[in-house]
Amino acid sequence: MAEKESPVRVLGKELRPHAIWALIVWIGPLAGGAMITALVALLQKLRHVSLDWFVIGGLFLLSFGVLVLLLYLAKRISPVPQAADGVTPRPTEPPEKTWADQLVEDDTKKIQERVRQISQRIEFHFAPGSDPYIDIITALCNASVFDLVSFGEITGHGLYAGIQLAGEPRIVVSVEPALLNIKHGDVGTLIVRQFLSTEVADTMWANRNRNVVIDFQFVAVPFKMLPFPVQRYRWWGPRFTIEEAIRV
Repeated sequence: MAEKESPVRVLGKELRPHAIWALIVWIGPLAGGAMITALVALLQKLRHVSLDWFVIGGLFLLSFGVLVLLLYLAKRISPVPQAADGVTPRPTEPPEKTWADQLVEDDTKKIQERVRQISQRIEFHFAPGSDPYIDIITALCNASVFDLVSFGEITGHGLYAGIQLAGEPRIVVSVEPALLNIKHGDVGTLIVRQFLSTEVADTMWANRNRNVVIDFQFVAVPFKMLPFPVQRYRWWGPRFTIEEAIRV
C-alpha cells in the first residue's frame, strides 16, 4: 500500500508553482529593465571601446540569460488541461453533419437531377410583316432545396445545319431588368428566343422535310442557387428540326 504524503508536503507541492510565478513577476521587470539599460549603454559605448564595454556586455548577457530562464520556468509550470481521471483529453472532432447539411450537400451534387424538365415545346414564329424567331419554351420543376434565380444571363450560340446563327439568343421575361425566380418546389417557365433573318427563316421552312438539325446544345442559361450564390445550375438547350416546331 502506498505511503500517504504528509499535509505539509502536499501543501508545499501546491504552493511551489505559485511561488515560482511570484518570483518571475518580481524578477521579470528587473531583468528586463536591466537588459534595456545595458543595451542603451552598450550602444553609447560602441564609439569608445574600453573596459566598461566588457562590463556592460556581460551585464546584458546576464540579463538576457535570466529572462530566458524565467520563460522556461513559466512554460514548465503552465498547467496542461486534463480530464477528471488525469488523462490529457484528445482534440475534439468536428461536429457531425445534420440532416439539413446532408440534404444541401446532396442537392448540390445532384442539382441536374433535382431540377426536372417536365415539358418543352418549340415555336417557329414566321409570318409576313414581322421579324421571324424561334422560341424554346421549357417548364422546369425545382425539386431542390434551393431557389433558382436567373438575371437574364445566357451563353453560347445556336447552329443551323452546322452554321452559327447570326443573332444571339436571349431570355424572354415579363420584367425588366430580366429576372426569373423558380422557388423551391415551384414550376417555372424558361423562354429562350432566337431571332432569325428572313432569308434563314425561308430556308428553314423550305427544308422542313429534310430533317435539318437546329442545335442549341451549346446554349446555356445559368441559375444561381440561393442562398448559396456561388453554386450554379445550368439549363442546356435542345436539338430539334423545324418539322418538330409549331409554326405560329
